[in-house]
Amino acid sequence: MHSPFVPTPAVPPPAPPGGDGTSGAGRRVRRTFLALNAVLLGVGVVLSCSTTLTGITVYGRLTLGVVWGVLQLGVFLGSVWWYEDRSTCVGTVSR
Repeated sequence: MHSPFVPTPAVPPPAPPGGDGTSGAGRRVRRTFLALNAVLLGVGVVLSCSTTLTGITVYGRLTLGVVWGVLQLGVFLGSVWWYEDRSTCVGTVSR
């Protein structure tokens, strides 16, 4: 016996507000964001492997490791803000 109920196909979710990322500008923004943070991560890994480098005094009791950590956090937060700003701009232009 065949069921008379025929399920309706699933509706795809709406596109995210920043666009679907298929535009060239969206890819460029994402690539820049990832490249910047990859460089920061790479330098952080190198510094974390060498205690002599991170122990270098920069100013008073501040060491290179502490300064790099604070700088990395600031650049990361700034790049997230920039990425979000650019993503919303790309999404509004393409619509």
